Amino acid sequence: ESPPGVIEAVSRREGDRSSLGTQINEKSLRLIARGLEPGQRAEAYLRFPAGPQNLLGYRHLRVWMRGRGPEWELGDYQAFIKVGSDDRNFYLYRAAARSTTWEPEFTIDMEVWRRLRADLETRWLSGAPPSGAAECGSLESNAYVACDGPYLVHLNDPGINPPNLAAVQELSAGIYRVAGSAPEAELWVDDIRLTSPVSELGQAMAVDARLTASDVGSVTASYLRRDGQFHQINSSPSYRTSGQLLLGTSWRLDRFLPPSLGLAMPLTVTYNRNDVNPELLTGTDIRGAALSELRRPLSWTASY
Repeated sequence: ESPPGVIEAVSRREGDRSSLGTQINEKSLRLIARGLEPGQRAEAYLRFPAGPQNLLGYRHLRVWMRGRGPEWELGDYQAFIKVGSDDRNFYLYRAAARSTTWEPEFTIDMEVWRRLRADLETRWLSGAPPSGAAECGSLESNAYVACDGPYLVHLNDPGINPPNLAAVQELSAGIYRVAGSAPEAELWVDDIRLTSPVSELGQAMAVDARLTASDVGSVTASYLRRDGQFHQINSSPSYRTSGQLLLGTSWRLDRFLPPSLGLAMPLTVTYNRNDVNPELLTGTDIRGAALSELRRPLSWTASY
């Protein structure tokens, strides 16, 4: 029995089975776990063969999961979906799965993961020791762990390979034992997908002005600004708002003096300022606004 709204269909739009073979997009993953102790999990995972995948273009991860057996209705087991770098650094969502119906569908707000991840980053940067494992039901005492209801972030190697929605290396789903004594658990996973694409407006501007006072002097000004969401259709946002201000003026001061003095007195002044406001830490999914005392690069030069 397929989940609601999930049907057998060709894997490409505007196609038919005769031209594209028999491959269809409706598949299920069946997991069977034996001998799990309370607090342990069993999972099936996939490491993306094409390299890390960027999920920052979407807000929600949705998946259908369904258990099999009466122990699911008793609350002995929970199903989970996990994305991350490896089995020690990951984002996880865990909730009860029904055995009589596919509903409710797991709808995961990835912004909650990012908020918890920023909290762990703050802990690590402040020099705090690993914590949170016991409160969140993790067996790894040497990890930084944060949770909020069904959401959990597990960070074991903060300086090496932390979980990152900008570069997800691994996707997995599995079974978590809460209690009970059932010797075996079975779970079906179907139709994992990303939804709610991010469509934030990006802006860029350029202003250039010049004032010329005959051969006496001139004033020039230019300002360039590009926010972190501005990008071309075939590229990704930079997530770094940058600005550049350039001011320059040049004057012939000798024009204000009697010509009989025979002086040449040119005066030139230039000012250049560049600043960057990172929306995200470079290469990560951590918002800059979530970290206190984050350095925002600023440089300027003046010459005359």
